[in-house]
Amino acid sequence: MFGFSGSINLFDVGKPTVGKLNEIDYKTKEVKVEIDVLSDKPNQTHYRALLVHPKQMFK
Repeated sequence: MFGFSGSINLFDVGKPTVGKLNEIDYKTKEVKVEIDVLSDKPNQTHYRALLVHPKQMFK
């Protein structure tokens, strides 16, 4: 299972943000891999969410 755990430095003005992407074992619930995703822009989130309505988009 993969999870995104947050944006470090999001509120520190001028510092680039660091996103944490984790792979977690389903059975043991232990973190197998943790990846730091570095942003090239300060104070930016690392994800976006969109609400999609397929019936309206694909008429």
